[in-house]
Amino acid sequence: MLSGKKSKESANAMASGFNVLNEGTTVKGDIESKGDIRIDGTLVGTVRTTSKLVLGKSGKIDGDVIALCCDVNGSIDGNVQVKDV
Repeated sequence: MLSGKKSKESANAMASGFNVLNEGTTVKGDIESKGDIRIDGTLVGTVRTTSKLVLGKSGKIDGDVIALCCDVNGSIDGNVQVKDV
């Protein structure tokens, strides 16, 4: 049987997992996450994460980026704010 503390830790780990926006997909709106985000598609809006953002070669963001750190191979048309450079 799991204790309440371990169950809560497991839920937090799943909530802060890895998120992917695949090539060929477009999202219009803001994205907020506690986990890592990889974007290979297109985002029209702001992306905000307390973790890492990876923008793939085919990825495009038309909006602002606020992240702990990021790797950019695609294009960003907006402001980029990172805490860890």
